Amino acid sequence: TAADHCVETVNVMVATRTGNLAAAAHSEELQALAAQCGEALEIFNEALVNCKNLAAAAALDLMPSQRIYNDKELVPDDVGFKQCIEPCPLMQRTEDLDTLLDEGDKAHWALLAKIGPQDTQTMSQIDVLELIRKRWPAGSRWHHPVAAKGATFAYHPGPKSRQAAWCKAFTRYGPTVGETRHRHLLDLARCTLVFPNQTLLRSGLQQLIQQFRVVGVHNYYNPRHQNLLGYRYISVYVIITEYLETPHICEIRLQEAAYFAAWQDVEPIVDAMGAKFAEIYGQMKTTTPPGCIQYLVKHILTHPRPPHSLQVFRKHIAKHWGSSVVAWRRMFSNSPTANFLHFRDVCQQLKLRRQTVQYWTELDCTLAGCISLFDLDPSACALLARFYSHLLGSVENDAEATPELLFQKLASRLPNNRSNKPGQLEAHEFRQSLKVFGFNWQEADKIFQFLDHEGGSARVAPASVTVRDIGWLRNLNELVNIDMAMLTAGTASDTQMLRMIQQAGLKDSTLRGHMPQEKRSSTFLSSTAQMFTDQQLSSHKEAVQQQSDIASRAISQSKAARRASIDDPNNATTEPSGASSMGSLGSPRSPGSPRSL
Repeated sequence: TAADHCVETVNVMVATRTGNLAAAAHSEELQALAAQCGEALEIFNEALVNCKNLAAAAALDLMPSQRIYNDKELVPDDVGFKQCIEPCPLMQRTEDLDTLLDEGDKAHWALLAKIGPQDTQTMSQIDVLELIRKRWPAGSRWHHPVAAKGATFAYHPGPKSRQAAWCKAFTRYGPTVGETRHRHLLDLARCTLVFPNQTLLRSGLQQLIQQFRVVGVHNYYNPRHQNLLGYRYISVYVIITEYLETPHICEIRLQEAAYFAAWQDVEPIVDAMGAKFAEIYGQMKTTTPPGCIQYLVKHILTHPRPPHSLQVFRKHIAKHWGSSVVAWRRMFSNSPTANFLHFRDVCQQLKLRRQTVQYWTELDCTLAGCISLFDLDPSACALLARFYSHLLGSVENDAEATPELLFQKLASRLPNNRSNKPGQLEAHEFRQSLKVFGFNWQEADKIFQFLDHEGGSARVAPASVTVRDIGWLRNLNELVNIDMAMLTAGTASDTQMLRMIQQAGLKDSTLRGHMPQEKRSSTFLSSTAQMFTDQQLSSHKEAVQQQSDIASRAISQSKAARRASIDDPNNATTEPSGASSMGSLGSPRSPGSPRSL
């Protein structure tokens, strides 16, 4: 069903970002979430029917979004795409979160003062702001706002909280721009205008363009920008200068009454789904802030899906260079971001110059005029980040993590402790090397394609990963902020935790033969992540050693029991065909025995 598809899409995305693909939510948990999602879909479908039944329909689904080009006026996307020039970037003037929140609070009330009251020409600035604060609290409505005469009312959602702002910047913008992520928050100051139908909504949009300095219009009625739940609205980004020392970008959302009422009913459902996903994945990886998972769930459900044109573009890249990662290496070298002109040259090589601006706007999530490897292929970055953490976690410190040593770590996993060709790993060897890190063969093949620098349509067999490719992976953190890509916000990164586990005595050999392959990756990080706080680091080694001792005793007992059953066939228990012979972790668990490390 559509609800099952939505929940499964969210589940895969959250599992990818947290590095828990092998330990994703179980089917029983997803079924309960699918029931909630189905209820949300029904509510929005009813809103869609109510809007279509209205006589006044302005065909908003045909209206393109708009951006500013050449620092001039708003231009529709279909016109701007043909010009093949970069749209003007949008960002706040400061990147400090505390300063930005203070400016955003002032801009928020200044925005409300321009939208709501009508007779304020004779009032002072202080009186206007005082009037707004008293008569228009968060969660209330201002009927017949002056900014749009056709609007039924203006809704005050309240300024964005510090926690919500931090989680959004960390989750959405952090992997791309790292420490400057907060300046891309454009909705700290916000308001919603509600209209009875599409005709008045479109008229209200024109009024806003005339009254405000509008720098962007995003139309989520357009089929190219629709989301999983079917939530439709128009976002208008304006610059507010009144009552402020520094200009600030704010968001005004335009909605039909039917969709506004539907969102009031659906928002608690989406919040409950986000809380449930945070609970599920918080048990697997406790260094991921619950608020980040909740934001990610809400973003996936209510923001546009990657359009078909972007999927086609990524396939062109993969065919030409072997993978999106190799394309970035060969076209943008080791640069963490790419500008528009360089990106246009890449499209020119693929004979896709006419679609350059379209692809650029679809990839530029920050609207700030730059894209990163994470924007080009977030799934590939997440998978490489997992491999990066495990590979660097196998050495004691970064100083020892030379490309040659890391390559030797991989080669030592092979049966003969070396590859067939010195300095090269072929696909089957690479697949064998990654087993110990908990990667299945499909993931290993994808990582191989991402690292094979000579891949693509002109590739001469056989393909291989070399020391040079491992050296490029060694510097991955300079291209993408790995902790933010993997939603890791604890006192220790994934790599540091793996090193602590190894130094505490939990060797690979303990897990290699006695734990299901698909559980190793998640168990490494989830079972001990909660211990990595400033107050508990001193007792970490002792705790991990106790876990290792318990698991070792359980494994020894299981081996002794199997050995006894072999010596005495009469007491042997019958095991189903194809059952795993992996000790206590692969056989039925007795009461009180540990389930996993």
